[in-house]
Amino acid sequence: MTVMLALKAFKILKQSDPHRGSSEPLQSAARLFKPRIRNLPRKARTKKLTSVFTNAGAANRSSFEVLWTLMDGGRRFTFGSPILTRHFQRADIYVIECLALYIEAFGQSADEAKAAFSMEFGSCWDIIATASNDELTLDARVLKDRLQRLVIDVQHLS
Repeated sequence: MTVMLALKAFKILKQSDPHRGSSEPLQSAARLFKPRIRNLPRKARTKKLTSVFTNAGAANRSSFEVLWTLMDGGRRFTFGSPILTRHFQRADIYVIECLALYIEAFGQSADEAKAAFSMEFGSCWDIIATASNDELTLDARVLKDRLQRLVIDVQHLS
């Protein structure tokens, strides 16, 4: 249930411009969670609101990150709308996933998982977004459409 509420909050955040610095989208996102915590004591309410985007399970902590840009090797991908990634740990493996783009990356550390996620995204861009529709299956065409609508600029850095 928390993931569904986080996704609704993400839709509100997605409509905001990250460069404006306005806190209005964050306040709107927090309003989604108020009905669920209305009957809690004040101290518990504060704790619940601060952990909205973190699922504090004992063995499996999940957190969410909103990305507006992504670096892959010598390229910087700039997104027209942000993507939501989920970060968690399974045993000793760090995992980053983006369900909307069907990307899941793993690493021995959080930095290694982030690098793997960037490489996976870059590979999806190179293989799927640049391919002709005749070469792709139906689900790959859907992913190609999402990638092309998502990425507004690819800068090749020297």
